[in-house]
Amino acid sequence: MASKRALIVDDSRSARVILGRMLEAHGLQVDTAESGEQAIDYLRNARPDVVFMDHLMPGMDGFEAVKVIKSDLRTAAIPVMMYTSQEGDAYNREARALGAAGVLSKTLVPADVARALYQLHLLPDRRDEPLTAVAAAPARPAPPPQPPQLAAQTRETREPAAELKRYLESSLEQAARRISNEIRSAMQIAPTIHGTQPAQAKAPRGLIAALILFALVPTLVVGFLMWRMFETGKAQLDQANARLAIVVAEQQTQIEALRAELHRRDATPPETAAGAETLPVIYGEPPLAGSRIEHLRKLFDRLRAEGFKGKVRVEYFTGDFCLVGNAGTGYTLAGAELLQRRCDLIGSPYDDNLTQAQRQSSEYAALVNSIAQATQGAIQVTTANGGRKLSVAYPPQSDSLTAGDWNRIAERNHRVEITLQPG
Repeated sequence: MASKRALIVDDSRSARVILGRMLEAHGLQVDTAESGEQAIDYLRNARPDVVFMDHLMPGMDGFEAVKVIKSDLRTAAIPVMMYTSQEGDAYNREARALGAAGVLSKTLVPADVARALYQLHLLPDRRDEPLTAVAAAPARPAPPPQPPQLAAQTRETREPAAELKRYLESSLEQAARRISNEIRSAMQIAPTIHGTQPAQAKAPRGLIAALILFALVPTLVVGFLMWRMFETGKAQLDQANARLAIVVAEQQTQIEALRAELHRRDATPPETAAGAETLPVIYGEPPLAGSRIEHLRKLFDRLRAEGFKGKVRVEYFTGDFCLVGNAGTGYTLAGAELLQRRCDLIGSPYDDNLTQAQRQSSEYAALVNSIAQATQGAIQVTTANGGRKLSVAYPPQSDSLTAGDWNRIAERNHRVEITLQPG
C-alpha cells in the first residue's frame, strides 16, 4: 500500500519537527510549510492526504488558509486538522464550521496523533484485527512485543498444540468409557459360556484379562502417537520462543546503543572554530544587548592591544523554549516541574518578533562603528542571524520529560557565537 503524505503548516520549526517525527513513526511522509501562503502554493501542485494547520502565523493565519483550501474545488476534499495551542468548545465549533476535521493541541502526546490518524482513516483500525488472547502467569512480567513474522510462527505452532491436547483428552476419555462397557459385557457373558447363571457363577479371569488387553492395545497405540505429536509441537514452540528471545535481545542491544549515542552527543560540546566564544542569551532579552555588549567591548579592547587584524564574526542563534501563556497576554518560561507536553508553546515568540535593528540594539551598532574607526578598518566586524542552528540536540519526547529539562537545552541553543578570523 502506498504511504500517506501529510503537510504541516506552522511558523515554528520546533512544532513542525515534533509533529513530523510523530507522523513519520506511523509511516507517513511529511512535507512542511512555514506560512499559510506557502501552504497554498504547495497545494497548487501537490495533494497530501491531510493538512495540519497552525492558527497564529504571520500574514495569513490558519483560519484564513482553511477558507482558501475549502473554497477551491481542487483542494476542498483534503482533510484539514488544526494544530494549535487554542482550546475550548467555542474554538472547536468555529474550526469545524470553516471545514476543519478537528483540532489537535500542541501539547499533544503520540496517542493523540494516532487517534487523529484513525479518525481520518489514514491508519487501519486495530480493533478490526483478530486478537489471540494468551494467559500469562501472574508472577511473570509481560513479554516484550514480538516481531510480526515471528509472532505469526508462534501462533501457528501454539494453536495446533492446543488443538492436539484437546483431541488427546477427548480420545482418552472415549477409550476409558469403551473399556468400562466392554468389561461389564464380559462379566455378563462369561458365566453363560460355562452354562451357569450370572448370579450363580464367577467369570473366568483369563477371559476377562484378554478382553481388557484387547481393548487397551489400540488405545495405547493412539495415545502413544498423540503423545509423540504433542512433544513435536512443544519442541517447535520452544524453538520459536528461542528465536524470539534472540530477536528481542538484539533489539534491546540496539536500543541501548542508540541511547548511549544520544547521551554522548548531548554531553559533547559543539565544535567551533579556533578562537570562538559562546555567550548565553536570557529568554526575553535582545541577543546583542545587555551583558553581551560589555563582553564585546572588553574583547575589542584586548584585540586592539594585541594588534589583531582580521574579521570578528558575531552570530546569534534562537532556541525554542517550553512556554506557558497565550498570544494575547504573552508567554513566559514554564515552571521546571511542569511536564514538557503540557507547555502551551514550544518556540521563542519574543525573539521571532524582534526586528533586525532590535536584535542588535543601538549600543551594539555604536560599538561596531567605534572599533572600525579606532582600528582604521584593521578589525572588521560582521553580524549574522544564525536562525535555529542547534548547539545541542533537544531531548526526545517522553511522558516524563519536564519543562526544566527541555529549557536547559534551549538555553544552550539560545546564544551568541563570536569567531575570530585573522587575515
